[in-house]
Amino acid sequence: MALASRLDALNIAFEEARRRKRADDGLSEAREQQAALRANAMSDPVTSRAALLLGATTDTINLMVGLGFGAMLECIACLGWLIAQLPPCVIGMEACSGAHHWARLFQQYGHTVKLTAPKLVAP
Repeated sequence: MALASRLDALNIAFEEARRRKRADDGLSEAREQQAALRANAMSDPVTSRAALLLGATTDTINLMVGLGFGAMLECIACLGWLIAQLPPCVIGMEACSGAHHWARLFQQYGHTVKLTAPKLVAP
């Protein structure tokens, strides 16, 4: 009787171990699928094509684009700093899509902004 009960206990332990293994396999498979979905979501066809054309990796292209945007933001910040340092004056601009935003920004620093219609601005 003791042998049969030990055998049943071993069978129960074996089934428990098998169930845990299946659960772990399912969890790792779900994690792998999630990582693959994340990688697909992050891959950009434009970046991939640019990498192929330039003979670089997509990480290099992403870094170059990030540096370009950083430089552009730095230039905008420098322009804002320059306008803030100027004594109040009259600033004339062509009325384009972002001119009203810049006009409001310049007016915060005490400048007078004059917007001119695009058809009146000579190239």
